[in-house]
Amino acid sequence: MAVAGLLVLVTSQFRDQEFSAGSTSLTVSGYDYHPLEAAIGSLFRIKYPDDWTDEELYEFDWTVLKSQGDRFQKIDFNAIPS
Repeated sequence: MAVAGLLVLVTSQFRDQEFSAGSTSLTVSGYDYHPLEAAIGSLFRIKYPDDWTDEELYEFDWTVLKSQGDRFQKIDFNAIPS
């Protein structure tokens, strides 16, 4: 469950962005025999939601964030209705 939770957390921010140094071998892709999409690193598979509007998606633009002094948004959890 911990790996699945981490996969959901990371893919919600970076979707299927690849962070590896690159392949050192020749690969063939395009043959998928299952309905899920490759998650980060292609080790796991995930079904991304298809019913979210663009406004609901998590935005992460490092070109903007890297120039900000405080890169983390402060959330007042007491103000969120339960």
